[in-house]
Amino acid sequence: MPGDYADIHTGQQLVAGVRDESLCQSGVLLVHAAYFASAINSSLVRIHVGFRGRAMQSPFGYPQPIGTGKNPDTAQRTDRWPSGKRLPASVAAYLACTLEVLAPKAGNVHVHQSFDDATVLDYIASAAVLAPLLDETARRGVGATVLEAVRRTQLVAQTNTNLGIVLLLAPLAAVPAECSLADGVAAVLDSLTVEDSRAVYTAIRLASPAGLGKVPDQDIGGEPTLPLRTIMQLAADRDAIARQYACAFRDVFAFGVPCLLQALEQGRCLADSLVWCQLQWLAEFGDSLIARKCGCAISQEAAERARQVLTLGWPDTLAGREAFSELDRWLRGDAHRRNPGTTADLVVATLFVALRDGLIPVPFTVRWA
Repeated sequence: MPGDYADIHTGQQLVAGVRDESLCQSGVLLVHAAYFASAINSSLVRIHVGFRGRAMQSPFGYPQPIGTGKNPDTAQRTDRWPSGKRLPASVAAYLACTLEVLAPKAGNVHVHQSFDDATVLDYIASAAVLAPLLDETARRGVGATVLEAVRRTQLVAQTNTNLGIVLLLAPLAAVPAECSLADGVAAVLDSLTVEDSRAVYTAIRLASPAGLGKVPDQDIGGEPTLPLRTIMQLAADRDAIARQYACAFRDVFAFGVPCLLQALEQGRCLADSLVWCQLQWLAEFGDSLIARKCGCAISQEAAERARQVLTLGWPDTLAGREAFSELDRWLRGDAHRRNPGTTADLVVATLFVALRDGLIPVPFTVRWA
């Protein structure tokens, strides 16, 4: 990213003794999250955040239930989409952001662990205000969507919880509904303008993330003079999110999504599949947030440790589970400076693609735990 932003995507440890309890509470929290999202959405409607007097849509992207009964909760619903069909971007985003933060990944937030400045509730609240924006991305524009998402997130979270997620999901959400994401995202990226760059630069400054550096060309401290995709191409060799703009999300489509689907096809639950996906991303690419904050050697060490966890057979063997716990402790050390935040953002993007394009169908046919 220009100037090297740093996402603060927090995390905590999977402890074998509380694993079942953690997954159970995660499921309960996911149910409550829907009500939490609705409450946040209602509050934002009342104050007309960012819409200049126009009410927001539901975070779930569809109208109230339609049916023949007087009680909308028991009336026959007609607002469902067929299993395996593409989801609205808002629905896919809310599910992806929420499920990712509930999964007990190494070095990232879940129910039982928090950083000093962020908890699982901060991420759920951030997902709730981001999701409705994404159905309007094609009209609003990618850069404007990123900026508005950052502004809304600051109303519900005290720290930067989702800058990297927003940067990844905004261009994907702009793909026309009739197109698959793999077929449509390149045209969106090619259409990005200098105006998109200005909006994204403003968003990054507003989010004020840790770890910003200086670059000789198109530094975040100045005014951009190139289209957003061109600027991202300049940073692609040092930032995994920028690389997705440069390669038209090839890493997500050709690596992340197959890893996630492979885990599910092996009969793993969705929670374990998301952790498996995180380990695969980290083992293959390291983490560019870790590299910016701690240096490339530490990122490479994170990759090697993740490979060791996979080689030892996580989660099916005791040795694999012990190696995972050690990886989690190591990532959490040094005041969380080794937090693999970019990897977490890429897991969100991976799950978003799978949900939006119907590769993981809704209603769900997989189990959470």
